[in-house]
This record gives sequence, C-alpha cells and structure tokens, in this order.
Amino acid sequence: MELRIEMTPIDITSLHEPDPNWSHGDRWGHIHGWIGGLVPTLRRVIDVPAGNEYPELSHEECRHCQEVVEPGYRLSPYRRYAPGPKRYYVNDQQVSQKEYDKVLERFV
Repeated sequence: MELRIEMTPIDITSLHEPDPNWSHGDRWGHIHGWIGGLVPTLRRVIDVPAGNEYPELSHEECRHCQEVVEPGYRLSPYRRYAPGPKRYYVNDQQVSQKEYDKVLERFV
C-alpha cells in the first residue's frame, strides 16, 4: 500500500516591501526610517474613505510637522512561499485527510 501527501507551495512574494536602508530628512530636520516594519515618526492620513467601489486614498505625513513623506520600498530580494493545500493519496487515489489518517493508523 502506498501512502502519499502532496502540497503545492503558494508564492507570497511581495511586490514591494519596506526598504531597511531608506531614511529621509524632512525640511524641519525630522529623520524618518523603517523600524521593525513601521515608520514610527509618520502617521497615515485618510484623504478619501473607502467606498463600495473604490479603495481608500491616504498619505503618510510627519507626526511633528505634517510634511508629506513617502516611505521607501524595494522589490523583494527573494521569493517567499507558504504551505498550500495538502492532497492525500492512498494507492494513487486522492482521499480526504480523515480517510488518509484512518489508513495510516493501521500501520502505526
């Protein structure tokens, strides 16, 4: 009897991610940069709330002087994958996980 589990990974590579090397000094000398996935010196301001047919429009600005700042992003340097759905087989026939586990118990 042949038992097999297959899983197709899902590509979750981001088209852009925070650029850890990015920093910006605004006109007032406030320095902005990424720290742990956030730019703590900036706040998001909603310009137009999301509607039924349109996404929200917003921008980032300095918490101290309200200057608009666009945080730096980069393309992801490598591909990332997450586990996809599993498929279970007994003798090359696809079965549910419950059926697979039942057969497996006989051999353990």
